[in-house]
Amino acid sequence: MAVSAVINNIPNIMVSNISSPAGSQVITATLTYDGNGNDAQKPGTDRFTFIFASNPNGNVKVASGSSLDAAITQDSANPNVYTASITVIAAAYGVCSASGNKTGDSTQWLASATSFSILPSVSFPVITRNPSPALQVSPVPGTPDSDATLVTQMDVTVTDEGGNPIPDSSVTFTVKDVRTTSATQTGVFYSASKTPISLAPLTPQDPRSDSRFAQATNKLGVATIFIATNQNPGYLRIFCETNTIRGASAFVYIFDTAFGTELEAPDTDIGPDLSNYTDTTFPVTINNKNTSPNEFIALFLNNKFQNQIAGTNLNENGSALTVANAADLNVGSSSAKPQNNFLYTIRTSNGDLINSKTTLLQLFGPLPTPNPKNQILGPLVDPNGGVINLGSIFIQGNPTDYTTTIDLSKDKTTLADKMSYTLKQNDIVTLHATFQGDFQSDDNFQVNPFTYTKTITDPTDSAFNIIIPFDDISGYGTPKDPKRSNLYKMYYEITPASATTPIAASSLTQGVLSTRVI
Repeated sequence: MAVSAVINNIPNIMVSNISSPAGSQVITATLTYDGNGNDAQKPGTDRFTFIFASNPNGNVKVASGSSLDAAITQDSANPNVYTASITVIAAAYGVCSASGNKTGDSTQWLASATSFSILPSVSFPVITRNPSPALQVSPVPGTPDSDATLVTQMDVTVTDEGGNPIPDSSVTFTVKDVRTTSATQTGVFYSASKTPISLAPLTPQDPRSDSRFAQATNKLGVATIFIATNQNPGYLRIFCETNTIRGASAFVYIFDTAFGTELEAPDTDIGPDLSNYTDTTFPVTINNKNTSPNEFIALFLNNKFQNQIAGTNLNENGSALTVANAADLNVGSSSAKPQNNFLYTIRTSNGDLINSKTTLLQLFGPLPTPNPKNQILGPLVDPNGGVINLGSIFIQGNPTDYTTTIDLSKDKTTLADKMSYTLKQNDIVTLHATFQGDFQSDDNFQVNPFTYTKTITDPTDSAFNIIIPFDDISGYGTPKDPKRSNLYKMYYEITPASATTPIAASSLTQGVLSTRVI
């Protein structure tokens, strides 16, 4: 061929906000004529066409005043060398390839593809799906396809300064104080593709040191891991970071329910008659002397996680005031038939767990409908009080998680007007849901409370979603007892990232729940 063409080396393009990129990049093709052919370049007549392709996600757009179809210019020092140039602007993060050919003849002046990357100058990791805070130990390890009692999911969304998701970005997960031998490791980790993740100690001679592994984000900028239970109790504290920013941490207690003897039991004054108790929580005093400032104490009620207190928040007597969820109480129908409740704490110790003594509460009521405090938010956009039935959770015949919707933009205005508080990125939304009805095929009436948390990435989001797993909401039917109802009850709370308690709640949304397959 009389003319050889090459795309000159292209430096990576760095931007801080892909939706409003600053600056541009000039890309040049060099065309060299060997002097022996019939296809010599003709400046002013011939042109060169640039071709850009995602590889797989990156892309650029042509800057104003430039064109994919570029004029060729002769080199004044070497008449056999010509160049064609284009100016581009970053359009999508990832790897992009540039190639080209003679305009009007795709078989001539072929320039092989040269790859370059569009990269963020800074990338922010935000936990957008917190794992369940606690899973009970199991002799059979969980897998990503196990039910919610055996496995939980953690999502980290990586964005640039403009809040735009970054695909193909590496997220590093660090697990503190993890055991790394197969016989002692707490929990099992899986990637988004559901393959096991091997944990190696950062300090090889210490199998209890921290461990670190990396996962790539998908096209939506989300890196996902699954954390499953196994037979080894322990405390998993998981940090996430990009190459520029260390984000927040999440935790999972893999716990057993054995009664402890070493630590003091928690105290509470609730009950025994709860027939007039309308608060959604009740106060509990945690007692844990000699707790290290670097450790944590978790409160459990009837084997359900309630709250975590940092050792730094204990007073000089080793105590701290926290709350437990009233919806997790077992409440008898009368004083003659109270139900037992077990309240205890679990303290962390370099990844180990120590169970406290247990406080027994015998309670009757029944509990009235909860009355969340400071109900200035919402209400929920979806559900809005209508029926949730099989059609809501079977889409095209497939079991499907239920998606709730919250209008954060409205709540942002409400919080500013009524509390002079500005809703921010990284604030927490907690959805409280109670499902009741005759459950599954045994016609046993159950009332099951669930709590779901999600971190805010965009405080102006008018369609903020929290997902309720199919296994949580399915199986409820009309009770045989006419005095009982099959219902869902939901409300949500907002907690600032810098706080430990909610500042506002929505009103209660209630409707008929009919999700049992007959």
